Amino acid sequence: MATSPHRRRRSDPDCISSPGYSCNDTRSACRYALSSGSAPLLGFESRGVDDSFGPLLSGKDSMESEVSLEKTFYTSSSIKVTNTRFIVNQKTYAMASVSSVKVGSADKTPSKSNAVIVFFVGLALFFIGIGDLKSHWLMATIGVGLLVLGIKMYRAIKPVYEYKLILTTSSGETTALSSNEELDIRAVESALNDAIVFRG
Repeated sequence: MATSPHRRRRSDPDCISSPGYSCNDTRSACRYALSSGSAPLLGFESRGVDDSFGPLLSGKDSMESEVSLEKTFYTSSSIKVTNTRFIVNQKTYAMASVSSVKVGSADKTPSKSNAVIVFFVGLALFFIGIGDLKSHWLMATIGVGLLVLGIKMYRAIKPVYEYKLILTTSSGETTALSSNEELDIRAVESALNDAIVFRG
């Protein structure tokens, strides 16, 4: 029984025929296209993987490799320190540009002058009133009240310090973070120093 000229034959491993042609009829054209590197003829395509995907796959592998090599030294709700990045309050610093880190402090304790003034006014009223207690007993009482208030105001004032995390980069010094909690600032400072040492 004669073979139809439109029947596909896949016995030849070097080519895949397009509909309407047999591999026997176009064997020479197929081999020529494959050997010369020219565009496939009559719908023939190489069975190999297109080399154009190589750079894409290589770039993807490179990105995944970089992500996998990123080491995290500190993380919190708004802060993250890795060997490549320092993220704080939605701002990112490249660790490659950070040469050193330090913590500075500033005294933010409220002034005690008001408490001192209240105390001495109360003291003055008390001595004036005590000199003539019968006539100025009310003044003496107010003086005592102001004395007590002045003492309470003075004791209520606690020392307050603001701690600043200062980065030294190629463009100079910049304050990246500030807080009233020294332990929090020190923890981030330690993580940044570890990242700098890890980077080498």
